[in-house]
Amino acid sequence: MRANHDKTEGRVPETAPASRPFLTRNEPCGSPDGENAPTVVVLGAPRSGTSVTVGILQILGVDFGENVNTRGEDRDINRIIKRLGAGFRFWRLPSARGSLRRYVEEERTRWGLFGFKAPFIGPTMWALESALPNPAYVMVMRNPLSASISAERWTGKPWPASLWRTTALQTCYAWFAARTKHPLLAFSFEDHGGDGEAMLNQFAAFLNMPVTDEMKALARQFVLPNGGYRQTSRLLGWTDTVEPDGVRGWVADLMDPHAALSVEIHLGDRCLGRQSANIKRGDLVDAGRHETGICGFDIRFDTPVPPEKLPQLRILVPELDRHLRLHVEKNMPQSSKPARHSALGRLTKLRRS
Repeated sequence: MRANHDKTEGRVPETAPASRPFLTRNEPCGSPDGENAPTVVVLGAPRSGTSVTVGILQILGVDFGENVNTRGEDRDINRIIKRLGAGFRFWRLPSARGSLRRYVEEERTRWGLFGFKAPFIGPTMWALESALPNPAYVMVMRNPLSASISAERWTGKPWPASLWRTTALQTCYAWFAARTKHPLLAFSFEDHGGDGEAMLNQFAAFLNMPVTDEMKALARQFVLPNGGYRQTSRLLGWTDTVEPDGVRGWVADLMDPHAALSVEIHLGDRCLGRQSANIKRGDLVDAGRHETGICGFDIRFDTPVPPEKLPQLRILVPELDRHLRLHVEKNMPQSSKPARHSALGRLTKLRRS
């Protein structure tokens, strides 16, 4: 009779699984350049480490576009997913596939190596995968209870509801990851979510991309507890005031926080003003959002803009070819004066749980 240990003959025992948390599956990724570049999709439930994953991928050179919120979620893709109602509105799947395909192709054309995350896409990934050109998946998992406790601290909602949702979503992602034939990199947030350099190296190997010392330094800084990695948009910033005579705010680049950026205010085809964002902002230093605070701008207009046209203003950062979102109060009466917005008040809400 065979001994029990014969079943594992030839295998190397895994004595420290946490020391090797990254796992790759399926065919390797192709070149990160050209038409065959992968579409990088970050998979994971909310509060499971997807934001830090997006940030490290951006430092590596994956572009998540400019239509992202502070957690790195693509707003347009989120809208497409929400219309499906977790897959229960199955009659909308054909139109959702078409919308997703068109949107991703446009973003790939503009940015090259494009990626996105949408935490609630799990239940519909099986139906939407065919809409993605050359997908490559980076899946991060976290202890569901830890994610749920983090969600309660972040949203104030009781953790049991988040626990059920997180468990269900992670089950959907695991089911999908086990069946996809496209490149997949999976890892545990607890094991390596705090090691920015290790994540950078693993992502680079997965996507066949080079790593520089500058990238490693940024990655190490990015995952620090007080680094505020929730801000995963490439362009960080805020508009404090939007008034008929000018706009005041701040901008910074996630990949190079101390780079000198320019700001242009446009209304239609007219440029109303241009300025370097080099005003010292002590409130941002106090809030932990910028090391030096030299990132502010205050552009005054030669001719006041009618209040009803303020929502039409566009704030361009030409060095990054990105637009800073204009924070004008919604449903503002056309004859009223725009409301003021506090950057420090907003940023306080973004502090790490």
